[in-house]
Amino acid sequence: NAVGFPLIPREDGIVQPDITRPWLNTDVYNFDLTFAYRKKISDKINWTIQLNIRNLQNLGNDELSTIRRQPNGDVARVRYDPPSQFLLTNTFRF
Repeated sequence: NAVGFPLIPREDGIVQPDITRPWLNTDVYNFDLTFAYRKKISDKINWTIQLNIRNLQNLGNDELSTIRRQPNGDVARVRYDPPSQFLLTNTFRF
């Protein structure tokens, strides 16, 4: 995805972005992982436990990603990559 554009002057003195040569960000990939286990506890109760791991690629990662560049290509704005999240749920169905 484009995070900025270089500027080019027009003949009338107006400066505009050159949309034919965008500053491109590196590709971003997100990985999630889910584990689930189901067990019938009794005739009337079903139990499910589930672990969801979001943003698995950022496990122990504190890197920054460029989200905007200046017209000369310098970095203008960065953000921390989203952290990994662990979600554990238990469900009982009657």
